[in-house]
Amino acid sequence: MHVGPKALCDAIADHPKIRITTMKASRLLAFGDISQLTIEDIAQPVPGAGGVLVKVAASSLNHVETFVRQGYMQQMMPIDLPATLGIDLAGEVAEVGADVTGFAKGDRVIGRLAINGRGSHAEYAIAAATQLAKLPANVSFEAGATLGLVGLTGRQSVDATGAKPGDRVLVTGALGNVGRTAVQYLKELGISVVGAVLPTQLEQAKASGLEAIVMDDSVKAKFDHVVETVGGPVAGLAIAATKDGGTVAGMAGFPENANADGRVKIDNVFSGDNAAMLQGLADAAGRGELELPVAQRFPLEQLGAAYELLATRPDGKIVITR
Repeated sequence: MHVGPKALCDAIADHPKIRITTMKASRLLAFGDISQLTIEDIAQPVPGAGGVLVKVAASSLNHVETFVRQGYMQQMMPIDLPATLGIDLAGEVAEVGADVTGFAKGDRVIGRLAINGRGSHAEYAIAAATQLAKLPANVSFEAGATLGLVGLTGRQSVDATGAKPGDRVLVTGALGNVGRTAVQYLKELGISVVGAVLPTQLEQAKASGLEAIVMDDSVKAKFDHVVETVGGPVAGLAIAATKDGGTVAGMAGFPENANADGRVKIDNVFSGDNAAMLQGLADAAGRGELELPVAQRFPLEQLGAAYELLATRPDGKIVITR
């Protein structure tokens, strides 16, 4: 007789000599709209070799989660259902697995998890030690939870350009989440940076000390490299604004034939694990050099409403609190 996983867990939980620790977690029951999300009690995970159990204090939303939730990423990033979404987290180390060094119970950490259906929108989450960094004491968990995915994307995009001191680099969408992290990193590296922003954002950008422009056809090829975070027509304008032989590193897609003559190098960036770089983000936040705006905070039980707000593309990150 076949016994399903839920029935098996119930049977084990009822056994007088066995106890299972449970936790609350968001669960995606089927691909689709937010009606497929629920909050359930599930078994608390146990870290294996190289893994760290984190008591999650805050997580944040990323647009890629919407595509995963709707089933559009199944060929590229397959997950089994029911699934727990969530990439970014901040919290305290609750337990470390075998072979883990550098982290101990009680450490404040941030993390960027893999998209595997065992994510951070839960009371606890497992991260590989290579996916974590220590969070300075002067940075809140909510602030720390905003940094992971967008921060690694921004920094790895800068590295992809090969920019060096003396270069002049354009960052499109400079007041967006990825854009802000790229701008901060370029300044940290001592590289001249110009931000492309909306007309309504010019004063805000200048008040922050950023040299800023509005992207249009009048912007000519005068930048050594570009970090492109917007996509669409702006990406085409960014290519036109790059000097011959420069690199345009982007993550939002490029118009077809926008670089038909191969005048510049196009680099599509997909961020990967980099513990040292993640620590650099946490340290920059600790120095007060990097802070991403928070659009709104939601408790875990209102995750569906948080995804609805995400669809409106608010200015800032959406944070899920515990």
